[in-house]
Amino acid sequence: MGRELTIREILKQDKTVKASTVRQFVFGICIGLYFILNLVFFLHHEPYRDEANVWLMAKYLSPVELLREIHYQGHPCLWYLLVMPFAKLGLPYRTIEILSFSIMLIAAFLFVQKGKLIGVAKIACLLSPILVYFYPVIARGYCLIVLLLVLVAIVYPKRFHKPVMYGLLLGLLVQADTISVGLAGGLSIAWLLESLFQSCITKKNRGAFRRAVMGLWIPLVSFFFWIVQMAPEVGQIGGDHGSFSGESFFTDCKGYAYYMVERLTGWTSGFTFWFFIVLLAAGLILCVYSKNFTGLFVFLFSYAYMSIFSIVVYGLHIWHFISLAFTFFWMVWILQIDVEKRWEREKSTISVPQKCLTLCARYVLNALVVLFAVACFMHWNSEKEPSNLKEALRGVYSNAGETADFLKKNVPQDAIIVSTNVAFDCSVLAFLDDYEMHYATNGMLVNHAIYAGEELKSATLADIEGWISKQYPDIVNYYVIVSDSAQLA
Repeated sequence: MGRELTIREILKQDKTVKASTVRQFVFGICIGLYFILNLVFFLHHEPYRDEANVWLMAKYLSPVELLREIHYQGHPCLWYLLVMPFAKLGLPYRTIEILSFSIMLIAAFLFVQKGKLIGVAKIACLLSPILVYFYPVIARGYCLIVLLLVLVAIVYPKRFHKPVMYGLLLGLLVQADTISVGLAGGLSIAWLLESLFQSCITKKNRGAFRRAVMGLWIPLVSFFFWIVQMAPEVGQIGGDHGSFSGESFFTDCKGYAYYMVERLTGWTSGFTFWFFIVLLAAGLILCVYSKNFTGLFVFLFSYAYMSIFSIVVYGLHIWHFISLAFTFFWMVWILQIDVEKRWEREKSTISVPQKCLTLCARYVLNALVVLFAVACFMHWNSEKEPSNLKEALRGVYSNAGETADFLKKNVPQDAIIVSTNVAFDCSVLAFLDDYEMHYATNGMLVNHAIYAGEELKSATLADIEGWISKQYPDIVNYYVIVSDSAQLA
């Protein structure tokens, strides 16, 4: 028989159970509030043309056709392929938003339940625009980055025991979005270096490199597949920087590194600088103690990738910057895992000063997470932010929904409808299951926007009447959708 528990041990266990129950109850309320908040935004959201184009491509293209044309979009295939079955089944257009909403709800639940951040930090993140609105409501595929990052963090402690699973998650991260290629690359490099260190230098785990290779080939193959998808567009890219040499390039990258945080938080450059100094100092303390630099390395690698990408290839926006916030939270999560691993192994020998310093660094990082999340919420509620809370609740993006309703009421389904701006007009077409649109230039049928070829050309009224008289000689009336900026008439 086992040893009987003392009264003190019984009371201690009872206290732990009660604390856990209260914590789960609070988290449950927060998840419910998170769902309600995003539901409100969902009901007020008018889908963007990028959301419409994903739906139309998934609906009308085969997987092979999709891969041929996807380089025009700048995003790899995972989100499109995930949406494709729902679109081809004939489900309503807003199913794409329900899918994004569901993915983020799962990611948020796992983040709250499994994350190694302290409770206050989790709640601050959960109710900030980092997790609210931008990714769950605007269905642009970035939700996949969040879910995959959370799953990577969960599998991370078993990366050498389940290398194929860990490698598969990294491979999927490559295909989630072009901005997550750097994140997946940083994770892969860190895993490779760690395995080499354990196998060849410390020799504490001689099989680490062999097991890591069992998973590392997956993100490597996925990266080459990403290159194949994006290769046709490489010659067309044009960044914000004129040359690749000289001091100005590094100055621009540094400036963009500040700008990404400033855009999310509304902070000044000086405050952002000290935020990074404290973050790096606390991160280094935990890395040195745990003897593992993976968390900090991946964060810095991803940050550098996005800064350089923004200057050399394409100037990124707030949706892209939010992914860096998740990388920051992921770093804090991973550092805590590495610290706890060593703490458990050496708990009887750790000195009091070392323990205090480590605890202090951990709470400083969690405090920075809270500060960052609160600042993001405050700035989101500011008139200085173009994609602010007011815009999310009452903004009209393109009038596409109202335009589609007008067409259904006033225009016959067999009418000739001419698009003068396919990129904008596809946001209307996504709402219309039984209507067809034609390019203004040549009369070809429109089913999605590829941002190249015919839709970049211009056409006069005489051009439109010319091809109508040839292709549809009996047609007397036709309809033209006129776009004024992003607003449709």
